[in-house]
Amino acid sequence: MIHATLMSTRVDGWQAMHEIDADHAAEIAAAMTGGASVPPVLVAECANGDYVLDGHHRLAAAQMIDHDWDSTIPAWVITADDWDALIEDEFGGEIPSRLSDVDAHILCDGIVYER
Repeated sequence: MIHATLMSTRVDGWQAMHEIDADHAAEIAAAMTGGASVPPVLVAECANGDYVLDGHHRLAAAQMIDHDWDSTIPAWVITADDWDALIEDEFGGEIPSRLSDVDAHILCDGIVYER
């Protein structure tokens, strides 16, 4: 089990694990602009920048809304070392095809991470 810390992450400078669906990101941006709240993204803090594990479309939506690249959004942050150890210990070193499989192994303020 690894513990995440609630922090903020910049809306720029992150690396996506998969391609962003622009239509989906636009839908989230419209909802956010309309006042909808979205859960914090999940980020691994690496030496060369933040690596987004969950929330790629939420970050893309934030970029669409606010083009001030110094902006931040809430993020649950784990260390890259903790992420690597989790993948090694629980999944034999292979990142699962469904990242939701790792959710049960991440605690955020004592609560299991949910998407």
